[in-house]
Amino acid sequence: MKKKKIKNVGRPEVPEELKHKMVGFSASPALRKDIEEKAELLFSGNKTKYIVHMLTQNSGPQFENAYSNIDKAELFKLIKEVNKIGTNVNQIARKTNLGFRKDEPLKIALEETQNKIDEVIVLMNKIIQFRNPNFK
Repeated sequence: MKKKKIKNVGRPEVPEELKHKMVGFSASPALRKDIEEKAELLFSGNKTKYIVHMLTQNSGPQFENAYSNIDKAELFKLIKEVNKIGTNVNQIARKTNLGFRKDEPLKIALEETQNKIDEVIVLMNKIIQFRNPNFK
């Protein structure tokens, strides 16, 4: 009687570098409670899935401040609009300086407007730099 060769049954062998490894960390009781509550709410109590989700949804550290709730797309739309306004102000100033109009209050108003636009652009750049530390 010949012996039957037993086929490999079950899961295929996984290379060591592809295997999932255990990661541990310590947390305060308040943080543990927060993790457990949110994991229960979002992932039926699976804390691992919740922690992985939280770690992978953001590309970098998040800080809370006045700029945290600004939508990036809206910010770039706003920058584009401010740049258009600045272009218009520059065109008006150029024509005024060329002598098309000799109005001192207009020149003062244009300078003030340009200064305010410059302040807005500086503030927007600060917001962008805060949201993206790699931005220069």
